[in-house]
Amino acid sequence: MEGKLLIVFLFLIILPIGILSYVSALRYSDSIERNTAAYVTQMTDKTMGKLDDYIADMRKISIIPSYLDAIQAGLKMSNQYYEGRALPEENVPSLLPGDQQRTIDIQRKIGSSIYFLNNIKQGTNTVYLFDRFGNVYYAVKSSGIRSDLRTVYPKWREMAAEAHGAPVLVSTQEVGEWASGKRYVFTVVRQIIDPSTYEPLGMIAVDANIGVIESIVRDMDDTTSGTTLIVDDGGKVIYDSGRQYLGQTWPENDLLRQTAGPEGSFRAASGGERVLTIYKRSEVTGWKALVAIPE
Repeated sequence: MEGKLLIVFLFLIILPIGILSYVSALRYSDSIERNTAAYVTQMTDKTMGKLDDYIADMRKISIIPSYLDAIQAGLKMSNQYYEGRALPEENVPSLLPGDQQRTIDIQRKIGSSIYFLNNIKQGTNTVYLFDRFGNVYYAVKSSGIRSDLRTVYPKWREMAAEAHGAPVLVSTQEVGEWASGKRYVFTVVRQIIDPSTYEPLGMIAVDANIGVIESIVRDMDDTTSGTTLIVDDGGKVIYDSGRQYLGQTWPENDLLRQTAGPEGSFRAASGGERVLTIYKRSEVTGWKALVAIPE
C-alpha cells in the first residue's frame, strides 16, 4: 500500500510540475523573443534613420550646383565649347592655343567648386560633374577616380532625365579605380538645371563608399551578435555583413517574400541554424534592412 501511495503521489506531483514547467518555458521563450524583436526593431529604426539622414545629405549636395554661379557658368562654357566642336568635320576648329586656354578656363571655373562639394560630407568618395555632352569634371580624392565613368554615364543620364531634376539613388555597384583596385559605392545622380531657363545644363553624380553603411551597421551587429542585410526594392544587395553579395541580386527569394509590409519579424533557417529575423523598410530610400539573430 505504501508503495502504491508513493507512486500515486509522485504521479500527481510530477505531472503538474512537468506541465507547469513546459508552459512556463514556452511563455518565457515567447517573452524573450518579443522583447528581442522589440529591442532590435528599435535599433534597426535608429540605424535606418542614420542611413536616411546620410542619403538626405547626399541629395542636398546634389542640388547645390543648380545654385552655384561658378558651376553654372562653367557648364555653360563647356556646353558652348563642345557644341562648337560637334560640328561637321570640315568646320571643327583645330586645338589651337586659344582652344587649350578655353578648356583650362572651364576646368578652373568648375574645379574650385568641386573641391568644395567633395569635402562637404565625410564618406563621400568623389563628386563628378558632366556637361550635356558627357564631358566629366572632377577633383581627385585619396580614394581615386572610378574607371567606368564612360560605361555608367549613359544609364545615369537616362535615370536623371526621367527624374526631371529630382535626385535618383543608385544602389551599390562594384567599381574599379585606376590606382587602387576595386571598391563598392552607392550613388546619387541628378540633373543640373539652369534656374533662369529651366533647361538642363548637365548632371552631377555623388559617390559614397559602402564603408559609410558598414560603420553605421557595425554597432548593431556587435550588440545583437547577428548579421545585417540591406536590399533595394528589386532585391539587389546594398550591404551584407559578410560582404559576399554586394551589388548582386539576393539569391534567397523565399526569405524576401516573408518581408511583406513596412516592418515585422519571423523565424527562418540560415546557414544550417535557426534565426530570428527582424526587418524594417525605409520610407526615404525604399531600402529594406533584415537583421538575423541566432535563436
